[in-house]
Amino acid sequence: MRIIDLIHQEEQVLIESQRSNEDILTNTESLIMILSNAIVSEDKRSVSFYFLSNQVRNDLILSLLSSLRNHDTQSKLMKRQAIEKACLAAFSLYEPNLDKFLEQDEYGAKPVKKALDRSFKYVEKEFPSHSYRLKQVKDMINGFYAHGNMFNSLRKEGNFDFFDKHDTFLQRSLLWEIGYVACVIFDLWYQVAKQSVFAAQDEQAYKEYVEMVSVSQKYRELFVNHERFSKWK
Repeated sequence: MRIIDLIHQEEQVLIESQRSNEDILTNTESLIMILSNAIVSEDKRSVSFYFLSNQVRNDLILSLLSSLRNHDTQSKLMKRQAIEKACLAAFSLYEPNLDKFLEQDEYGAKPVKKALDRSFKYVEKEFPSHSYRLKQVKDMINGFYAHGNMFNSLRKEGNFDFFDKHDTFLQRSLLWEIGYVACVIFDLWYQVAKQSVFAAQDEQAYKEYVEMVSVSQKYRELFVNHERFSKWK
């Protein structure tokens, strides 16, 4: 199949997915976008956080678009990127120095390899509940989607197609999960702001967030009580 044909087919898949999931899509999108308002700071030390938090939001949007286009591996990998950057962003509210995240060599700037590990340890120690929930999602991605395997190939339409096989229920649950990750990240940043000496919590945004979470929880109840997920109760 030619690229132009795939482009047209993706357009149709995307439009149909949007029509079928408009309600849950609205909730998930709102949870992603409100991440920009989790904290407030005019201190120059917050630049590391804003760089990273903007990328978290972008990664989750890319994850959402990939899921709507029935590209599960792409969606999961962008979700993993968002989780890792979310931990880095949280750590940056505690340790804002750019030198802790970037270093220079003869080729220019590059990431500090230990930064991600330090951020994981910080979140795990200070916010164990958030760490556990994010790790659950990340471990699932690592187990099935982060590396090449037969499992992903068998989930294609007709086994050899470009798009992953979906039914409406499964796709809705996958879209919800992206919003769930955004929920955890927002609350993580909001709680970290309590420990930060240069950032503050946005209380108005938190009130809006709570309303969004209540809607998300209603979808969650529908999923966990569905017969498809009964064995995991």
